[in-house]
Amino acid sequence: MISKDLVNILNSGDAVTIVGSGISANAGLPTWSELFTNVADLLGPDKDTSYARQQAKKYKLPQAFETLSKLSSREYIYGQVSNIINKSQTPCDYHNQLADWPCKMYVTTNYDSLLESASKLPLTKVGNRGNELRKISGGTRDIVWHIHGCSSLHTDYSQLVVTQSDYDDYYPSSNAIEKLKAITSMHRCIYVGFGFNDADLIHVLQAVGRHSNSGVPSYAFLGYEKPFSAEAYDHQNDLKARYNVEVLPYAKNGSDHSKLQDILNAYKPFVVRRSISLGKRTRATPTYDPTVSSLKIHNCLDIGELTKNNHDLRTILIGAKILSFVREHPGCTAEDVCKSFDPKQDEDAIISACIEMLQTKGDICEGKNLNITPAYEEKTTDINAFIELERDKFKTSLSSRLMGSGLNAETELAVVNSVASFFDALCRERGLGVAQNLATTIEDQAAYRCVALMQELPEYLAKSLDHDGIIKAISISSEILTNPHESESIYLGLLCQAYFGQHLVGSSSTINKVDIGLLSNSCFILDASVIINLLAEGCKEHKFTKALVNDLIGHESVIATMDLFINEIVEHVEWAYNLVDRHGENSPTVIDACRCTGSFRPNEFLIGYHNCQHSYSSFKSYLEKNIGAFQNSYGNHEVVINRLKDFNISSPRFDGWLGFTDDLFADRVEIQKEIGFRRENQATFKHDRQTKAEAEVSIIVDKIRRGDLKPTSGKATDAFFVSSTRIVNNLPGLTRKICLLPVGLSQWLWSTKAHSREHAAYVFDQLVYELAISGIKFVNEELLNRRFSGVIEAAEVDLKIVLDERREYLVEKYGPNPNSAFLQANRLDLPRFAEEVKREVLNKMELEVKKSRERELEARTAARISEKDRRDHERLKRTEKKRKEKKLKKSRALQSAKKKRKRNR
Repeated sequence: MISKDLVNILNSGDAVTIVGSGISANAGLPTWSELFTNVADLLGPDKDTSYARQQAKKYKLPQAFETLSKLSSREYIYGQVSNIINKSQTPCDYHNQLADWPCKMYVTTNYDSLLESASKLPLTKVGNRGNELRKISGGTRDIVWHIHGCSSLHTDYSQLVVTQSDYDDYYPSSNAIEKLKAITSMHRCIYVGFGFNDADLIHVLQAVGRHSNSGVPSYAFLGYEKPFSAEAYDHQNDLKARYNVEVLPYAKNGSDHSKLQDILNAYKPFVVRRSISLGKRTRATPTYDPTVSSLKIHNCLDIGELTKNNHDLRTILIGAKILSFVREHPGCTAEDVCKSFDPKQDEDAIISACIEMLQTKGDICEGKNLNITPAYEEKTTDINAFIELERDKFKTSLSSRLMGSGLNAETELAVVNSVASFFDALCRERGLGVAQNLATTIEDQAAYRCVALMQELPEYLAKSLDHDGIIKAISISSEILTNPHESESIYLGLLCQAYFGQHLVGSSSTINKVDIGLLSNSCFILDASVIINLLAEGCKEHKFTKALVNDLIGHESVIATMDLFINEIVEHVEWAYNLVDRHGENSPTVIDACRCTGSFRPNEFLIGYHNCQHSYSSFKSYLEKNIGAFQNSYGNHEVVINRLKDFNISSPRFDGWLGFTDDLFADRVEIQKEIGFRRENQATFKHDRQTKAEAEVSIIVDKIRRGDLKPTSGKATDAFFVSSTRIVNNLPGLTRKICLLPVGLSQWLWSTKAHSREHAAYVFDQLVYELAISGIKFVNEELLNRRFSGVIEAAEVDLKIVLDERREYLVEKYGPNPNSAFLQANRLDLPRFAEEVKREVLNKMELEVKKSRERELEARTAARISEKDRRDHERLKRTEKKRKEKKLKKSRALQSAKKKRKRNR
C-alpha cells in the first residue's frame, strides 16, 4: 500500500505536485459543474442558457462556459468565476497536508489560493501570463504555479482558463504549456485531486506526454467507485502505458473521497514535513541505517569511561558477553574469551576477573575449559519468560490504543503483532534513533527522526491486514515514536539500553553482519601518507598501519597504491637522506627537523629513526632495513615498489588497470580541475601532482565499483581510497563516497572478527534481563547527547568558520543572519549541516567563478572588438589622408596646368 519510491521522491525535495479541483471542492468551493450552474444562474432570466446547460449535463463544461460567454462576455464570465472562488478563504485538511509536503513546487489547475494559505512556510503564487512565466525555471522553489490562472491575481499576471476558446489557446501548445513540459521533463510529478475522467487531467497529461522511462514513473492518486474492477485496472494500465503515471487507487463513494484522506494520512509519518524547522529549509530524508548507526555508536561509546566508577555495570556488560561466548563455544578457554573482546577497550585481567566472578556465582563451571552450568541454563528460561512478559505489557498498551477503532478482533490482533515485531526489530537495529526520540522533548526533532524510523514499517505489516488495519498500524506506530505512553517508554528504553550494551561489548549482530566477503572482494588504495607510516618504523602510526595492512592481507583484500604516490614517498625518503648527509645525524638542523620546529614539516622517516635510533647503527642502515637496498638513490621507484611487494601492495600506473580506456585521461583532466579548485579554496593546494594523483585514484575507485576497471591481480567488486583527506568525496558524477579513514577501516576489520547472530541474540536478551532487574541505566539522556556531541566538535568549528567567513554566499538561503538558522539545531545534526553549508558555498562560488569567467570572456571579446575598431579607424584615417593628399595633388596639378596655359598665351 505504501510506495517507498513515492516516499523517496517526496523526501528528495525535488518533486512537483500537480493539484486538481477535487482538493478545493472539499474546502467548500464549487465543483466544475456547480461553478457553471452558479455562473449561469447569475446571468438572469432574460438570458437563454438552456443550450449551455445541456452541454454541461454532457460534461462539456468548457463548451458550456463558451456558450455563456457569448450570451454575455468572456470578461463577465471571468469576473463572476473570480467572485465565487474568492468567497472561500479556509483551506481544508487536503490543503494543509499537501502544503506541508517538502515539494519543489506545486502546479495547480485551481483558481483559488488555498494551498498558499495552508502553508506554514511561505509559498509564492505565480500566474500564467506575461513576465510571470519567466519566473518558472528548473531552479525555482516554493511556489504555486496557477497554470489556469488565479482569481486573486491581477489580470496583468493571470488569465483564467475557463471557456473552450481559453483551452484552445492553451492546449496542446502555448508558452505556459511549454514551460510545464520543461518542468515535468526534469522532475517527477505527483497528481492529486483529479477525477476519473477529469478533462483537466487529460489536458495536462496530453501536454506533458511521457517524458521519463518506465523505471521512474510519476504517481497519481485517483478515486474509483470500484478500484479493483476490470474497468479501473484497464484505466490504470492505460495511464501507465501512455503517460508513465503509476496510479495509487482508492475507493470513492459518489463525491465522498474520505479514503484519499486516509491514504494521505498513512504517508504522513514517512515524509519530512515542510513545517518541521531544524535550522534549515530543505533536507534529505534522515536515516538510521543499522550499520552506520552501529559503527557510530561503536566508535563513540567507551566501556572504560562509562563504567570506570560503576563496577556492577562493568560486570553486567562484560559478563553478558562472556556468558554468551561460552554458551556458544562450550569447552573454550579464558584465552579464547579474551580474544573476542576489543583489545583497545578491555584488559585481559578484567575479563579474567569477570570469568572468576561468574564461576563463583555458579553461572560457569570451574576448570580450564569453560561451560555453562545447568543452573544458568535454568536461568535463561527465566530470562526468556521475563522478556516475554515485558513484551506482553507492551502489546497490551498497543491494544489499548486500538480501542474504538472499529477493527474486528482478528485484524486488531494482527495489527498489534505487526507493530510489536516492528518495534522489536527497530530497537535491535536502530536503537540510536529510538533512544534519541525517547530523550528529546522537542516536537520537531521527534517528528523528524520518526520519518527515518518509520521507513521500514511496511515490511512488518502483516499481509493479512486490510486497508483499515494498515492505516491503523501506521498511525499508532507514529504515535508511539513521537508520544509514547509510560509503559511503552519503559519497554522501548529497556530494549535500547540492551542495544547500547551490545555495542559496548562488541556483540552487535548489525556490525558483525558486515560481510567478510566484502573485504576480500574490495580493493584498498593506500594514500602516500599511509604507505609512509607503514615503512617508517618508529613513527607514531607505524604499528597501527602495519597491523592494519596485515589484517587486510589476512582477509585476502586487494591492496594497491598509485605510481604518483610512489613519487611522493621517494621525495620524502630522499629529502630526509640528503638532509642527514649534508648536516650529520646529530646536527642542530636534523634535530630541528625531527622536532618539526622552524619551517620544517614532519618527516616520518626522520622521526621514526629518532624514536628507534638505538636499534640502528646509522640512518643509512635504518633506510636499508625499512626501504631496501639501493643503487644510486635511497628512495628510487624500483626500491620502494619492491619493498611494497613484501606487503602484497601493487603500484600500477593510471593506465595499467585492466579495462583502462583512453577516455579516462579526459575524465582525469576535468576531475583534477575540480579537486584543484577545492584545494585552492581550502588553501591546501601543494602542486599539480597532488591533484592529479587524487583525480586518478577517484576515477579508479569509481570505475572498479561500476565494474569497468579491475586490478592486475586479484578480484574486486568494490574499492576505497584509504586516506585522511576528504577532498575527493562527493565529486560530480562519481558514485558514493571515495575515502575511508584508516581508523574507520580498522574498526571495520575488528568488527568482522565475528560473532554469530545467535551470540548477539544471547547478549541482547541477557542484557535486557540484567539491566531490568538491576535498574541500572548506563546510557542516560544526558550522557547520550554528551557522548555523541564529541563526534561533531570538528563539524561545529567548520560550520562556524564557514558561516562567519562565507556569509555573503549563504544569505539568500538562510536569511540575513545565517548563524541564527542553526541555533536551535540538534548538535548531532551539525555534521550534516556543515556538509550542506559547504556545498552551498561551493556551489555559489562555482557560479561566481563561472560568471566571472563569462565576464572576462565578454571583456576580452569587447577588447578584441575595440582593437579591431581602432585598427579600422586607423586604416580609415590613412585612407582619408591619402584621399586628401591625392585630391590636393590633383588640385595642384590643375592649378599648374592653368598657369602653363596662361603663359603659352
